[in-house]
Amino acid sequence: MLTLPFVNPYIRGDGNGYYAYVRSVVIDGDLRFENEYRRGDPAFVASVIGPDGRVSANLIAGNGYVRNQWAVGPSILWTPSFLLGHGFAWSLNAVGWPVPADGYSPPIVGSVPSPLRAYAFVGLALAWATAKQFVSPGIATAATMGIWFASPHAGVHALPSLSRPRAVPPSRSPSSLVLAPNSVSRTAGQWGLWGLSAGLVVEVYYLNAVCLPVPALN
Repeated sequence: MLTLPFVNPYIRGDGNGYYAYVRSVVIDGDLRFENEYRRGDPAFVASVIGPDGRVSANLIAGNGYVRNQWAVGPSILWTPSFLLGHGFAWSLNAVGWPVPADGYSPPIVGSVPSPLRAYAFVGLALAWATAKQFVSPGIATAATMGIWFASPHAGVHALPSLSRPRAVPPSRSPSSLVLAPNSVSRTAGQWGLWGLSAGLVVEVYYLNAVCLPVPALN
C-alpha cells in the first residue's frame, strides 16, 4: 500500500505492442495495429515507423496487415480493467464531461496497472506457499520479501505495461501457479487448471515456457 503513490500509468516500449491488442479490438473492432503503433511513446514509434513515415517493412505481413510480434497474454489480463476504464470514460462523456474514449485518455490508460498489483501479490503468495513446502515459514517469508524488494518484481509500479520477468510481470501470478507444489498428486481437474495456467503464462511472455518442465521434477 505504501508503494502505490509510485505507480506510473504510462505505456512504453514493448508495452505498446502488448496494449495494442485490447485497444484495437475494443475501440476499433479490428486487429489492424498501425494506428496503435503510431500512438506509442517516442522511442517505440522510432522503432516501428521508418524515416519515410511508413511502418517498417519487417512488420508488414503477407496480407498487408501490420503484424504484432508481441504476446497477447498481457492484453488478456488487462481486458477487465480496460473495460472498466473505458466504461468510466464513456460515463464521463454521458454526463457532459468530455474525455476521449479512444483508449489513450487517463481513465483508460490509468486503469491498466490496476490488476497488475493484484497479479503481483497473488504471485508472491503462491511463491511463498511453494517455498513453505520445502523450508520453514520464516525462511519462505524472507525469500518472498526478497523477491518483492530486491528484484525487478517491484517494477510493477515503475513499468506497469511490461510483462517480462526482468521488468513487470503480470506473468508472475500464473508462473507461480504453474510452479505450485504437490504436482504429482494433482487430480485431472487440477492438471487441467495447470494446463490453462501454463498456456496463459507462455502467452504472457514466450520465454516463461522454461517454467513448464519444473512440475515433472517435483
